[in-house]
Amino acid sequence: MDEQQLLKMLREAFKEEALERLTSLSSCLVQLERVEEDMATCEALEVAFREAHSLKGAARSVSLTDIESLCQALESVLSLVKKGQCSLQTSDFDLLHTCVRVMEAFLEQFSSTQEDGHWDQVAPLIEELQQLCEGKGCCGERVKELPVNEPESPPAPAEDGAAVAEADPLAEVPVKPREAVVPSAPSTAGHDKAPTANKEGTLRVSTSHLDRVMHKAESLIALKLAVAERHKESSAMAAVFEAWRKDWNQVSPNLRRLQNRSSDLDCDDVQRALGSLLGYIERSQNHFQQLESRLAFQQQQLLQDRAVTGTLVDELLENVKEIIMVPFSNLSASFPRTVRDVARTQGKEVDLILEGDDTEIDKRILEMLSSPLTHLIRNAVDHGIELPQTRLAAGKEAKARLHISLNRTQGGRVEVRVCDDGAGIDLDQVRARAVEKQIVTEQVAREMADEDALWLIFNSGLSTSSLITEISGRGLGMAIVKEKVEDLGGHLHVESRRGKGTCFKLHVPVSLAVFKGILIQSRGLELIVPTSAVERVVKMARDAICTVENREVVSLEGENLALVNLGALLGITDRPITQTSHIHVVVVQDSEQRIGFVVDDVDGEYELLVKGLGEQLQHVRFFSGASVLGDGRVVPVLDSRDLLAAPLDGAGKIRGDDAVVQGPKHILAVDDSITSRMLIKNILEASGYQVVTAINGEDAFTKLTGGHFDLVVSDVEMPQLNGFQLTARIRETESVSDVPVILVTSLESAEDKEKGIIAGANAYIVKRSFDQSNLLDTIQRLI
Repeated sequence: MDEQQLLKMLREAFKEEALERLTSLSSCLVQLERVEEDMATCEALEVAFREAHSLKGAARSVSLTDIESLCQALESVLSLVKKGQCSLQTSDFDLLHTCVRVMEAFLEQFSSTQEDGHWDQVAPLIEELQQLCEGKGCCGERVKELPVNEPESPPAPAEDGAAVAEADPLAEVPVKPREAVVPSAPSTAGHDKAPTANKEGTLRVSTSHLDRVMHKAESLIALKLAVAERHKESSAMAAVFEAWRKDWNQVSPNLRRLQNRSSDLDCDDVQRALGSLLGYIERSQNHFQQLESRLAFQQQQLLQDRAVTGTLVDELLENVKEIIMVPFSNLSASFPRTVRDVARTQGKEVDLILEGDDTEIDKRILEMLSSPLTHLIRNAVDHGIELPQTRLAAGKEAKARLHISLNRTQGGRVEVRVCDDGAGIDLDQVRARAVEKQIVTEQVAREMADEDALWLIFNSGLSTSSLITEISGRGLGMAIVKEKVEDLGGHLHVESRRGKGTCFKLHVPVSLAVFKGILIQSRGLELIVPTSAVERVVKMARDAICTVENREVVSLEGENLALVNLGALLGITDRPITQTSHIHVVVVQDSEQRIGFVVDDVDGEYELLVKGLGEQLQHVRFFSGASVLGDGRVVPVLDSRDLLAAPLDGAGKIRGDDAVVQGPKHILAVDDSITSRMLIKNILEASGYQVVTAINGEDAFTKLTGGHFDLVVSDVEMPQLNGFQLTARIRETESVSDVPVILVTSLESAEDKEKGIIAGANAYIVKRSFDQSNLLDTIQRLI
């Protein structure tokens, strides 16, 4: 590795470290600004001093002189504060925060291959810091001009006894754990970007987590060997079947010759044939015993393998989830400065209270929460919290309280609360703006309950701010908050009391590692509903349905639940409609509503791997992806937001499903003669049936099991698989065993008709006396 490559590698590592240190430094400055007396002994000051010192040394090691010089100036200011020679005022903290923001912006734009690290904004800041130290902006005695490279005094040792050293180019600078004072997190210049995610998407992982994952990965070797052994056992069974087949191929010609010579057989011929048949039966018994033994053994082994595999996969998933779980503090560490900046701009006083910093959550979810939480915080300070004089006039304390917390809830979810004690949401103003923006009519707004009026704030374009600023007024923020939360499979709730404050509650999953879905059936079609969107699944009597305001509902826990026929909503008209005395209702909900979707059956909950629909199908309504089940079936995944957003009217009645207009019946026509196929196809299509043709029995069976058909019309004499064999195979196959079969053939003997009945045909029509009305009547009777 040459010197240039080494420098590039070190700068990439420095960037990640520097962003973390700057976030910690920013949080310390916010804490320090709250200290009313004896600032010199505050622990946050000591941490801030060490962060500036360590960052200075690390910057020097990668030749970033601007950051080094700026950190040197910061360190000198903090050194004077430690000695009690300087007392920082609000304007001084503004300068220190500006220095941090400038370095963050510098790091965001800086390239690791850049030859130098100079930036025009740095020099004026260094000059202001030097003036602060000289006493022009600082209470205390003047100090001499700052040295360029060395600090005035060495930093204090860390509490764990490790001295804070200058960064070595080939070694990491020792850092005191920051959790004791300020939770650390990578920062971003704009604060609206996701935390911890730099451009390379890196994530620091403890070696203990990696050791556990590696141990589980090594266990997969045993699973690999077990699968190979099961394949070997299956091959042995296949060999038994092959030997059995060859044996039969040797015996069967003799039996057929014996059958053909039934009129001139002698005793010797019969004895030889019987001896051959008895020998085959005896050998078959041996084959049966071998297969029975091998199958029993393999079944036992597969059960063990299934248990081991299930445990291993579950543990491996849990270990990987632990790796991507990070504390809430990785995001919340940037909140104090956000609150401080907005409050300072608005001339307000806000005390930020953070809870649940150590609660761990999926890093990806935390990144997606960054933007909505930042908006809610800015919105609370800008819109909700009043000016100090207004609060005092209302009998409140001048300093407002903003409470942000994260707590684990049931079902693998967390609740994030953003609550303030401000003025609350002016619902009269919200209604007026909604009418002005033509979101609702004046009459609807007037009749709307307060709880419903609250949800108007999530409409795009609606804002109660009369002034558009860089913080608020465009009416887009709350709509984006709702969208982001729902993208995570979560929902939100808002409560507000005029003059008392507002509280937003965001409910999101802890992890995105595993997708869980409920497998349902609607009109014969298998579908998956995301578990995160399902409140409950209930089975109830069909006669429990009643009609309220021309809408079918059921009473659930004392409340009316609107019902929608899922099959009708999705437009599934070409499949059979099931009528039973009971209905299955899947209750889907979000922040605003819940609807019961009536389905035919509920198979259960599964952990699934979901794939997207791709660019060409990404806008298909009601569907968000697809999943492959264990047996290879591909099942669509429903989009709960589309389901809830669909109009309830015209979605089909549940009690009157039998009156719903059904689509045309599907018939499979099978014949090896193209003329006969076309004749049958034209007759059936002229009568309103949809017809698919097949050229022989094998082709027909493949199409039948791969699609949906209401009836099969088949010839008998066909290559590969004749009509009798096709019918028998249909009756032996569970998924299609109930499909009616009509045999249309030139074979008219009583023996042939008997073969058709034995095979399982529902009707037998002879071509010689073929009458299309007879065929159509038979079809109508069967389906």
